[in-house]
Amino acid sequence: MLRINIKTNRSLTRGIWVSESGFGKAQSKASDILSAKTQEKIDVADSNLVHAIENLRRIRKYPDPFDLPAINYQPDPFTFLNG
Repeated sequence: MLRINIKTNRSLTRGIWVSESGFGKAQSKASDILSAKTQEKIDVADSNLVHAIENLRRIRKYPDPFDLPAINYQPDPFTFLNG
């Protein structure tokens, strides 16, 4: 899982996130731990990397998708905006 999360992390675009410093630290630490012999260290590094990825927030004029309210239904496609 750590290898997959490192690959995911490397594929993310840089420069559009609010907190990239913690993100970069978790990435470098995870890459260093990848050659560790104990599974416990690998699991901790993976957990830290996943947490860093989940806490990313975009810098945009639109709200972050994680800040939007959840909509648990499909809107009726035949209803116009005026009702």
